[in-house]
Amino acid sequence: MPYHDGSDTLTILSAGGSSYGFRALFGRVIEKDACVFVLSNIQSANPEINEILDYVGDNFMINRLGIDEEKKVVASESTLPEPVKVNKTILSSYQGYYETEDNTIIGITLEGDQLVRRIPSQQTGILGQAIMHRALIPLSDSLFHVQGLRGVQYKLYQTLVQSEHSIQIIRDDRIRDRAERIPDQPNFDLSEYQGIYYSVELQRTYDFSLQDKKLTADEFLDLKNPVFVPLRKDLLGCTKGFLFFHRDEENNIRDFKLESDEVDAALGSMFIKK
Repeated sequence: MPYHDGSDTLTILSAGGSSYGFRALFGRVIEKDACVFVLSNIQSANPEINEILDYVGDNFMINRLGIDEEKKVVASESTLPEPVKVNKTILSSYQGYYETEDNTIIGITLEGDQLVRRIPSQQTGILGQAIMHRALIPLSDSLFHVQGLRGVQYKLYQTLVQSEHSIQIIRDDRIRDRAERIPDQPNFDLSEYQGIYYSVELQRTYDFSLQDKKLTADEFLDLKNPVFVPLRKDLLGCTKGFLFFHRDEENNIRDFKLESDEVDAALGSMFIKK
């Protein structure tokens, strides 16, 4: 990490993790022979929690290590350019599901006047963590800052061949990855996902059925007729998150695990098929 107007550099090693109702962050500053531990009794991965963790870490750097925050050359929410106003039609065109080269799914939805990005934690091997939900702050019609992630931007552009939108994932001004939009899959067989599903934790029953060749369940998480989009076998997406289906020894659907902003990813998210 550069500081003092870029004249000095600090090497910071960090690691974080979460479990049932807790999150933790550890950072070690090599040159200063110093460590900082941040413990939280909130499991959420929402940007506000990350900003709190960063705030604690930054205060440690300033007050204990004598590093002037005003001279740190690090992108932060306060040093970003002012967000711009983007036409809602343009924002709406970016909605959809995208897949990176390592098969990570990225869901982008328009909520009010703001784009929101969701990545299911289960597919990345992060256990016991809520869904990775972050707002996309527009810096131009096609460039967005990922809220809560310093130096991370999404560049949405249209491919010449398929005229479909893709994402350039930029970190510290370098393209680190790309994600291609997942096309509609009208031939995907959704019939086996139909049925009655029961959540013990929510004490609710939901009827999943096909309507006009689309899978839906009325008032699922208080959504009116949500559509579940097939992303790959046994993984479906919806406005509020992702559904991971599991099968029994005879290859029949047994249940699904929901990752959503409104249901804990580790507790209260299993729906059993009756």
